[in-house]
Amino acid sequence: PYIARGPTKMQAGLSRYSFSTSSPYADIEYYVGKIGSTTVYIKCELRASSLGPQLCSNAIRSSAKTSLRYRFARHHLAQWREIDHTARQLLLQLTHSNRTAGTSG
Repeated sequence: PYIARGPTKMQAGLSRYSFSTSSPYADIEYYVGKIGSTTVYIKCELRASSLGPQLCSNAIRSSAKTSLRYRFARHHLAQWREIDHTARQLLLQLTHSNRTAGTSG
């Protein structure tokens, strides 16, 4: 009931979902894209953050105990695939490194 209208096709393979101005989420837009069989959900703030720029973010869950949240400036939204790929590679390296460290003894 908070979504203003159906998704809008955007550049870089994203679909944008906007919230109605009367909703509690009026300052947020959601973007959905696909990388292979993985669906990526990106939340973008419409107001500048305390860190400076308008930020977008996503969370990747690796296991029941591990997740990674990454944020990037909204003006980099067109590079979402590269950003997501880098975040997933980092998470993979960290979780693999943690498993290796835990077994070396």
